[in-house]
Amino acid sequence: MRWFKILGLLLALTICEGVRAQTADVTWATTHQTIDGFGVSDSQPDDFCVATGGYNTCSLTSAQADFFFSPTAGIGLSLLRAWLPEDGSCSTTCDIQDATTLQEAQARGATVWATSFSPPASMKTNGSTICCAAGNGQCPNGTNGAGSLITSDYSSFATYMANYATQVKNTYGINLSGISVQNEPTDCEAYSSAYWTAANIVTFVKDLGPLLPTGVSVYVPEAGNTSLLAGLADTTMTDSSAVGYVGAVLTHDYTDAPIAYTTGNKHLWMTEISDGNTADAAMTSALTYSQQIHNWLTANGNNSANAWSYYTMVNSSSSGNWGLIQSNGTIRKVAYAIGNWSKFVRPGWVRIDATATPQSGVYVSAFKNSSTGAFAIVAVNTNDSGLSQSFSLSGFPAVTTVTPNLTDPTVNLMAQASVSVSSNSFSYMLPAQSVTTFAGTANGTSGAAPARPSNLIATVK
Repeated sequence: MRWFKILGLLLALTICEGVRAQTADVTWATTHQTIDGFGVSDSQPDDFCVATGGYNTCSLTSAQADFFFSPTAGIGLSLLRAWLPEDGSCSTTCDIQDATTLQEAQARGATVWATSFSPPASMKTNGSTICCAAGNGQCPNGTNGAGSLITSDYSSFATYMANYATQVKNTYGINLSGISVQNEPTDCEAYSSAYWTAANIVTFVKDLGPLLPTGVSVYVPEAGNTSLLAGLADTTMTDSSAVGYVGAVLTHDYTDAPIAYTTGNKHLWMTEISDGNTADAAMTSALTYSQQIHNWLTANGNNSANAWSYYTMVNSSSSGNWGLIQSNGTIRKVAYAIGNWSKFVRPGWVRIDATATPQSGVYVSAFKNSSTGAFAIVAVNTNDSGLSQSFSLSGFPAVTTVTPNLTDPTVNLMAQASVSVSSNSFSYMLPAQSVTTFAGTANGTSGAAPARPSNLIATVK
């Protein structure tokens, strides 16, 4: 009989441990990085203005801009990446084709920044905005016809960039936060691109920084992958004459895992990701990128990313997943899934501690507005079945309810019935293949959910 009692005790302890392991503990007072936002690019460099599926990315309608950038009527993206004109026009008067879209985004609270894909052809060593007609790898290390910025034109191109920043402000009222020196500086491609070394970048930063208008920073290096980041950034970030001009360190993530970068003590932005897989407007791609957002925001403690951005707003091709919207005008599920963060986690919020993986296939991140007490807990369930998830709100001021906002195979970022919080804890059945944001306010009032996106209705095929 004693053995039965011992066995029963062990079984009870095991069950309790299992229950404990499934609880996501969210800790109010343990803070991590500040969030700068979630974003997208306005078009593609080889097409510049994408006009397809009822969208022209250089002149979004008010309703379309609402979908992308409004935190009440849309998915609330808060960063927009613009393209620096490469036609030589900014030597005098810039031909800024996408000014309307930039204005629409800024009017809805988005921060606008710009990227150079190539200096004008007249300033390139090969006389072309294309870096290498044969494609990346065929013109390595700036040799064999690779197009780089001509050394004697460093000052001219710095002035060119500064002219762009000044003109978008003075002519269109657009306040750039910064300009990236070069998109993917070591990718010498058969499209608009240019080859830069780390030494080239630091020299140019010291030319560009003093010319930019007040409030506009230099962004570097916008590496093509995280494995290239340190090699391209360190020279600038350890140069005392250059680092002061840098506002953020940028990278893309096409083959590597999330990375921390602390040299120079600047914020880290992941500014581009997409894929050329079979076009997917359903949850498969949405869950892939939801897990990636989670990883970038949580994987490296206080040094995790401050911002995350997808590639383009609209895909100009019928294949691949380059845009949040397909070429036929269908809004992809991934847009709504990103909205589970961007709509609720606004610039200036901070990430707070949460059990990152409380159970298999579930990923949890949490954020708060320290001034208002508003908070958001994002739970991703990648499993093919629904499961119950418990949440413990440790150290939170009084919370009475949270409002779940759901993206899954059947609904798009839709507010659900409020859930009661008792003794600073609640449970929720996470639907299969879903992203759920629990919005609340830690002062004893209910968390009011922003309105679901309106005006644009997706057809998921």
